[in-house]
Amino acid sequence: AEQWKAQAQTETVEEQLLVDQLTQLYKFKILLLGAGESGKSTILKQFKSIHNHKLAAEELEHINFSLHQNVVDCMRALLAAMPSYG
Repeated sequence: AEQWKAQAQTETVEEQLLVDQLTQLYKFKILLLGAGESGKSTILKQFKSIHNHKLAAEELEHINFSLHQNVVDCMRALLAAMPSYG
């Protein structure tokens, strides 16, 4: 009886190892390189959107901050350029 339990446990462990190996075959890591503001985060967001990945609260907070900062930066650029356009 103990030998049968040991054999069953061994088979269970081997099956789990096989499942883990197959899972690892379909996982990919991508290194996005580029200068600042080159669109690395945008590509990551598009991947998540395409694959229906829900954004975490931290990611949404970061996006919110980035959008706000972008609006502020653009307004500053417009205000700085106003004198040259009369």
